Order: sequence, then C-alpha cells, then structure tokens
Amino acid sequence: RDFFERTETLALKAELSAVGSKRALDAQNSDSMQEYLSSMLATCESSWPLQRVYLEHFAMVFEKKDPEKKIKEAFEAKGGYVHIVSFLKQAPKNFDSQWPAALTCVQVFAKLSPVLWGAIHCAVKVAQDKKLQSMTIGVEKGMAARAQ
Repeated sequence: RDFFERTETLALKAELSAVGSKRALDAQNSDSMQEYLSSMLATCESSWPLQRVYLEHFAMVFEKKDPEKKIKEAFEAKGGYVHIVSFLKQAPKNFDSQWPAALTCVQVFAKLSPVLWGAIHCAVKVAQDKKLQSMTIGVEKGMAARAQ
C-alpha cells in the first residue's frame, strides 16, 4: 500500500505541475470547475499524501500565479473551499513543519478566506507542532496588523 500511495502521489504531483496540464487549477474556467473539483475529490479523498499534494498545488497557484478573478470565483462558487476544509479536517497529526509547503499554505489560506484560515488554524492546533504553531501565530499577527 505504501509503495502504491507514494507512486500515486508522485504521479499526481507531476501531473499538476506539468506545463499545460488540464488537471491544474489554473487551467480551469467556470464551465469546467465542477468537473475539475469532482475529479480532484475522487482522486484525493482517501489519502493524506494526495490531499497534501493538492493543497500544495492550490497554495502555489494562488501564491505565485494569482489566477484570474473568474477562476477564484468559480472555485469558491462550486464548493472548492469546502473540499480544502474537508482535506484539512482529515489532516493527520503528522501535519507538521517538516512539510515544506506548510507555511505557504498557512499564509495563502489566511489571505484567501476566513473559512480556509479557520480550517488550517485548527489543523495546526490538532497537529501540536510547536514550530508550525509559532508560524501560524506570526501570520495571525501580520493579519491583525494589516487590518488596523
């Protein structure tokens, strides 16, 4: 099972990061978003490593590529945030600072939506990783400072 899961995880990571991939979030539009989300949920729903790959992809797209407003709106309107929250609720205790994209996810989710911020904040608390909790507090203080 571990070998299969690692292979599947690497394949999904390669597919999502490939230039021109039709499975990439930023390749979607309002017409394709529902099918895209259904496909991603079916692919990732039972495996934290696959969910983590998708969370990394999502954060990278919203941090670096800054998709068009219509992609953001379609993602939210079609229930994309619900899937992200669901993945974060299933995050195991090994959701920790050893995951290279953890801080990026915390920062991006905090900027995008109070719903995503709440979900990742809860996942960090459950994980009880002191370093990641410290990072989360730093992001929270930064958000508070920007709001003033």
